[in-house]
Amino acid sequence: TVGGAGDEICDSENLERLLRLTRKEAAPAFETLPADALPLFLASQQRLTRPGSTRDDLQLALEKLLGYTASANLWETEFLAARVSSYSPAWMDSLMQETDLLWLGRGQEKITLCFRDQLDLLADGESEPEADDSSSNEENPVDTEAALPAIFPNLQAKYDFTHLLQHSGLPSGELAQRLWNLAWAGKVTNDSFAALRKGIETRFKVADISKSEAHTRRSGFSRWQSTRPFAGNWYALPEPQPPEDAMDELERQKDRVRLLLDRYGVLFRDLLLREPSTFRWGRLFKALRIMELSGEIVGGYFFEGIPGLQFISPAALRTMPFHLSEEPVFWLGAADPASLCGVSLTGLGYDLPERRPSHHLVYHGRKLVMTSRRSGREVEIHVPADEPNMVRYFGLFRDWLERLVSPVPVIVIESINGEDPTRSAYLPALRDLFDTRAEYKKITLRK
Repeated sequence: TVGGAGDEICDSENLERLLRLTRKEAAPAFETLPADALPLFLASQQRLTRPGSTRDDLQLALEKLLGYTASANLWETEFLAARVSSYSPAWMDSLMQETDLLWLGRGQEKITLCFRDQLDLLADGESEPEADDSSSNEENPVDTEAALPAIFPNLQAKYDFTHLLQHSGLPSGELAQRLWNLAWAGKVTNDSFAALRKGIETRFKVADISKSEAHTRRSGFSRWQSTRPFAGNWYALPEPQPPEDAMDELERQKDRVRLLLDRYGVLFRDLLLREPSTFRWGRLFKALRIMELSGEIVGGYFFEGIPGLQFISPAALRTMPFHLSEEPVFWLGAADPASLCGVSLTGLGYDLPERRPSHHLVYHGRKLVMTSRRSGREVEIHVPADEPNMVRYFGLFRDWLERLVSPVPVIVIESINGEDPTRSAYLPALRDLFDTRAEYKKITLRK
């Protein structure tokens, strides 16, 4: 035998270098883009720059969001409302009934959307709380070994709330609370998004009413039905199967990378800090390198202002000029997957607000034209009052007032560019769009 273990290691390293050089030579020529191109690229990748208007468009938007963890109340009012014009909750309800799409609890009042065959990809990850999230599930620990059999007659079947109420013998309020606790722990779910929507409306609280009242008094039944997660059927989720071996785990890591690339188009360390632990940079870096060597993804430096290496899909690299040639007007929340709020990035040319659900951004192409803080109370407008597209920029407020899920009844603006809004040069444009009333140092907007 010629050579030893050291030679094998050397050959392996040389082969890796050769493969990387070959891939680099085969990659299309590309000039690093300035940092201010990244927000538009991410928004285009997420379909924010071209909102759809049909249920098919909703499906396309959801494909970019699979596996992302966020507060349950943001999905329909923020993420989907920004991606699908005139979003209808009935579309989501029908998708839940007609496909394998499900919602999965990922911490207190947080969920992700995924397909059943993606559950293993989400295993062994804990969602990270937002900086302003003080909620905790410690007050209601979940003993799943005891809770599931006590509630579900058969862990392989689905049951409506009435059946579970009869089987468990629990008061309706306590049963609902146990179901929600199990849901946040990722142990159970409901086959209807309407159940989650109702829970959001009632703050996941359920008033008790006896079973006899529920079935013998019509008024009592109506009251009972309207205050608990009655829609759809509840069922236990299967325990995720651990990987069979190292190769199986590597394939799962590659699938996680593919899911993230479908979401963002480009990946770098700080971008993945808002993802669950199984989707973090350190966990996926080996898979990223192997996929780079195979030619499935490309490594390099595609956007300025980002510390460290970046990876991009060849498809995203090819279509990037098309995406960045657009001049769309679009809005997104600071907590949106496409938002760069909270990401370490230099060279944008402007400051981003904190990554809070009450903060929003309006862009015109690469330019940040408006920032809304505290749900519209503080507005910063970065263009002159005679800007011809001002009506389009205020479309953010129109969408809040007109959305079908939890519409905002009134928007209160307390300052525009740090000044009294009743004396603002932007007030005429607001009056052209909304029922606008000027009060003492504030204005209110209604449909």
